[in-house]
Amino acid sequence: MDGAKLITICQFGGEFESNKDGTLLSYKGGEAHAVDVDEDTCFEDFKLEIAEMINCSSGLVSIKYFLPGNRKTLITISNDKDLKRMITFNRDSLTVDVFVTAGEIVGHDLSNTPASRSSRTTLSEAVVPLEDTPIDIGVNTQPDHIVDSLTDIPVDSAPPILLKSKKA
Repeated sequence: MDGAKLITICQFGGEFESNKDGTLLSYKGGEAHAVDVDEDTCFEDFKLEIAEMINCSSGLVSIKYFLPGNRKTLITISNDKDLKRMITFNRDSLTVDVFVTAGEIVGHDLSNTPASRSSRTTLSEAVVPLEDTPIDIGVNTQPDHIVDSLTDIPVDSAPPILLKSKKA
């Protein structure tokens, strides 16, 4: 691949699927963008370009790929050396699929292949909020009042008052 560019097909927003026997991971759905890299490409520039494409902070971007002939283990790209290795490993190819996740960075000691729900979640799972309805909460700003009762207990503050719920 001397002087030639390797086209990375950057996959984002889809899900990994595997056969029933747990082999041959594939990626379904999401978006794909092409970014060319070569031996002179800096990892931070590559990561920044991907982050801009998916409209995310580069600090939250995680990039992984499969080795040629191995669709079971994802390899993480986290520095210039890792990027150069990916280019070297794929020197006989015109393209390589890379898989981008954004959000919480997965710890280095955790497996990056899908697992059963009983032990851990997969990389492609995202937390989806159950209720997206914002609620307006008002606070009583009236001065403190004295309770007119037998004990004359002053009220130091009033609790928040629910004004209304906005439905989307």
